[in-house]
Amino acid sequence: MFESRAQAYAATLFEKAQGGIGTLAQIDSQINELLSQRRAVQNDLTAVQAQINEEFNRLMRESDELPARVLSEISGNSGRHVDAPETARRSTFADTAV
Repeated sequence: MFESRAQAYAATLFEKAQGGIGTLAQIDSQINELLSQRRAVQNDLTAVQAQINEEFNRLMRESDELPARVLSEISGNSGRHVDAPETARRSTFADTAV
């Protein structure tokens, strides 16, 4: 009788261990899926960051070119008589901002 109780107890422990092993396998699978999703989101963010950097670089190039364009337009207007140079300069900046 003692032996059968010990066998039943041992069987219960093995079932519990088997359940724990199964649970760990499921958790490992979920972790791997989450890591895969994380990598995908990280790759998307890296791509978006590259696009943002490209846009900033484009805007900075345009802003670097702006003074030369303004000076060119001003020098093109030097042959004409302008009563209010500030007004002409403001309209030039407004035209290039669009």
